[in-house]
Amino acid sequence: MIKTKWIIYTVIIGLIPFILRLIIFILSKEKSWDFLANSIDFVFFGLALNLSNINEIENFNTNLDAKWATKFKGFSTIAIIIFSSILGMLYISEQQADPIISDFSTFIVSVLLGVTSFVISYAIFSKLNQLHNANS
Repeated sequence: MIKTKWIIYTVIIGLIPFILRLIIFILSKEKSWDFLANSIDFVFFGLALNLSNINEIENFNTNLDAKWATKFKGFSTIAIIIFSSILGMLYISEQQADPIISDFSTFIVSVLLGVTSFVISYAIFSKLNQLHNANS
């Protein structure tokens, strides 16, 4: 049940910017494929996943291995700092006439970090789901 709630409340909510962008793209008369590839969407997806990781680990009712919990809370905290830094750079870059960072490089980094966050978040929620089911 924990993993189902994670998919509904975290993954789908985190994908809302992608879904809205896809709907707008489909309904637009003039279609630009560049519109679909947006670093900020991946950054928000990663932020949603990592915030959810920390919240769920902190509030899990069954005893967790402290070392395991600290390791994954630490990863998520570092990921939040990285995602927030990327977001700040993207916002600053949008305000510049001559962008200070490469859109392509930022997109690739955002995608890789977003996918990595998804895989780690999936592993965390699989473990929590397993522990929850074992104690039920």
